[in-house]
Amino acid sequence: MDFFSSRIIQHFLATEPAWLLLEILLPITLWLGAKTVYNLYFHPLSHLPSPPFASVTSLVLVYYSHYDLRTETLAKWHRIYGPIVRIAPNEVSFTSQKAVKEIYQDPEMEKCIPLYGIFQHFGADNAFTSRTRHEHGWRRKGVADRYTLTYVMSEEEKEGKIRRAAKDYCAFVENEAVPVGEKKNSWDVDLYAANIFYATDNITSHLFGEDLGSHALRQPPFSSTNSVIPADADSMRKRIFAHYGAALRSKVYLYVAFPAVMNVVDYFRKLRIALFPVAGELVDGLDRMREFGWKRQQYLKESKDTRTVAGKLSMLVDAGSREWSDEVAGSELMDHILAGMDTTSDTLSFLMYHISHPNHESIQKELRDELRRSITGSPYDAPLSLIMGLPYLSAVIFETLRVYTAIPVTLPRVVTSPGKTIDGISIPVGTVVGSLAKAIHQDDDIYSGDGQWPVDEFLPERWLTRKGINNEGERIKKMENRLWAFGSGARGCVGRHLAMVEMKVLLAVVYWTYQTTLVPHTTIKLPHNQWNQRRTFRDTLPFKGANGILRFTRSV
Repeated sequence: MDFFSSRIIQHFLATEPAWLLLEILLPITLWLGAKTVYNLYFHPLSHLPSPPFASVTSLVLVYYSHYDLRTETLAKWHRIYGPIVRIAPNEVSFTSQKAVKEIYQDPEMEKCIPLYGIFQHFGADNAFTSRTRHEHGWRRKGVADRYTLTYVMSEEEKEGKIRRAAKDYCAFVENEAVPVGEKKNSWDVDLYAANIFYATDNITSHLFGEDLGSHALRQPPFSSTNSVIPADADSMRKRIFAHYGAALRSKVYLYVAFPAVMNVVDYFRKLRIALFPVAGELVDGLDRMREFGWKRQQYLKESKDTRTVAGKLSMLVDAGSREWSDEVAGSELMDHILAGMDTTSDTLSFLMYHISHPNHESIQKELRDELRRSITGSPYDAPLSLIMGLPYLSAVIFETLRVYTAIPVTLPRVVTSPGKTIDGISIPVGTVVGSLAKAIHQDDDIYSGDGQWPVDEFLPERWLTRKGINNEGERIKKMENRLWAFGSGARGCVGRHLAMVEMKVLLAVVYWTYQTTLVPHTTIKLPHNQWNQRRTFRDTLPFKGANGILRFTRSV
């Protein structure tokens, strides 16, 4: 030990505890004071509007995130401070159309690694997690042609897979839900279960082909000659619900605020489960879903079937492309599975629950009236173009996407060197920037119709053309352009057209066939936590406390 170190130790041993504490706290206090002054008055972002303390420390956002209030709080800040808000010392939120375009269409913007990194699979990036526009571009190019509206529509007209899934949905309602009354025309349904099974069946069928799809809706046992398909639907359902196991879900903000700590926590959590499993504890459902996708990917690679998304990616791997490998293709497919499951089922669940409430029964009646006027005969046989063009059906979906956005939180980007100018504001390198869908969707200038429709209310009429008023088409086009439920630019959701077809087909079939109502009191126990606990990107739970049960009553 050198002389200097020895003197320091002697000094601490000889010092009174109170003075020792002061010597420790004083420099920390001075450093915090200097940091506070710098953030408030000398930081390059200090001139931007900001709530109290938010510009001083990022712990303000951590606090609101912990209590599932971040999305609502940020939307409130934008209503108070305007379209540009400094929400943390080094983070700025924008809502103007110009800013959104500049942030999300700039090829030099990078994604915030701690957030997106947790969505990698098989040790590889996918289009969602890729940091740069170049990395995203070649991944998207590999799958984009299988998600165009023309492709999705033509495939459905030819194959009818989505309509068969809708028929499976109705069979699930009538054969597996809880029957009510003696007339045998009403059933109490676990709404989210039905919708997540429907969404999973559709996205897996789209990726791997119908034979290799999940078939979670079909009543077990589901028989097939193909060994890679689960023996019955129940095993697929267990995979889906295990994916939402509360024991294995951490709040996403923790990975952003404390990435190193969470990596250590995840490691020891998985180690504990492997070494000391608890009876009845859910295993890591994400790994089970990965296993599901990987087996199908490898089967299609061996079969040389390139008609599906997975088959096309396997072709790119076999072609010796330096970008594509089995792991990269597998990560891309997993990203599509999880995104296709979550966003579509969330939107359907919130839409159906909302219009089943007694206060909104007029919306459901208007929707059913439109469907009955327009569809003669079975809804399964109605032309897809007819269903897609129904104005009130479209309006209800658009309004749901506006109010109950599937991904309501900020999607952060990092400003690269030498800095950027966003919405006329100079933003230094390293700053985290992003936009919040919920705040964008509350823009009075775009969505209120000159005050006719309050932006905080669910009103499908805002999406319909008013007779005798000029420029209605332009007004609706502006709303559609500002709707940010699917993101925007080159990194917007590649599956948006598939999702819209899935939702329109199911809603047309369900509300042509049934009336849905809430069930205030039920003894049905749900095998998931969709309605009452935050998961993944959603910290806004509009129906928190809901039991999640709807009563389906045949209306024909």
